[in-house]
Amino acid sequence: MDIRVISLSPPDSQHDFPLKLFHSHPSPQPRSFREHRHLEFEIGYFKSGSGTYKTSTTDYSIRAGDVFIFRSNEFHWISKINPDEPMEIMNIHFETRLIWSSYDMFYLPESLKLFTDKSISSFCNRLDRKNPYHKEVESILLNIETEMQNKYQEYSLMVKNNLLSFFVLLIRHFDYKNKDKSDFLICKNSKESIEASMDHIQAHLSDDLKLSEIARVANLSETYYSTVFKKLNGVSPWEYIISKRIELAISYLCNSSLTMIDIALKCGFKNTANFNKTFKKITGRTPTEYKSKKQPVID
Repeated sequence: MDIRVISLSPPDSQHDFPLKLFHSHPSPQPRSFREHRHLEFEIGYFKSGSGTYKTSTTDYSIRAGDVFIFRSNEFHWISKINPDEPMEIMNIHFETRLIWSSYDMFYLPESLKLFTDKSISSFCNRLDRKNPYHKEVESILLNIETEMQNKYQEYSLMVKNNLLSFFVLLIRHFDYKNKDKSDFLICKNSKESIEASMDHIQAHLSDDLKLSEIARVANLSETYYSTVFKKLNGVSPWEYIISKRIELAISYLCNSSLTMIDIALKCGFKNTANFNKTFKKITGRTPTEYKSKKQPVID
């Protein structure tokens, strides 16, 4: 599979808001099952090709122009690629911190709920092809691609603005708005506390992290901390930690000659057995398989 990756680098490295854009051209060869999920939220745009996208509950047909969205830790897999036309995919991966950060003037609670609230009954991974606003969605995604590729002045701001426009279109015109009007209000101080704890997690991934310690960094009770963290990120603190440890392990696998046990220990795992099991659960590959390919798993 041919894969190119473009990253959006924040100006302040202390507060990392990762966004990556992938271009891939998967071949139509037989595709064996691989359970694939990741922490980041994903927008997938099929520029060409056809086939089948599989989730834990639904099989979606794919055709050129389709747009898919996947929430954190949601299983998805391209199970079939038809050989009649080459497939080209543009994927955007990002964390919700990009949306709710206390360091950002833009914050749309409804757009955050789109990705974190699993109670939206009308949620569908594939955007309605017949919706009259579908072409506008495609145009927004292509604008993001142009900004990421060319890195014009203030391109990071333009990428964020386009993402916000994407969210608003989904809420207004694609029936993704939660019908439940109740809301969980999160003050700026709480968001700052959660961010501080996330920075602490990132700096101590190799340590034996405990919820009590992380909540203390946030100056919040364990119960309230866990509730706010999941509302903002769509996953529990422990799910976040595991995903970040696997992300760090991938970096070591691709960019170092460390042994598996060394990588496991540096990423907070006590032995290779637990490391291998967790790595495969998240990526669908063993660490050894991933090291041999040195490619991100995006399908």
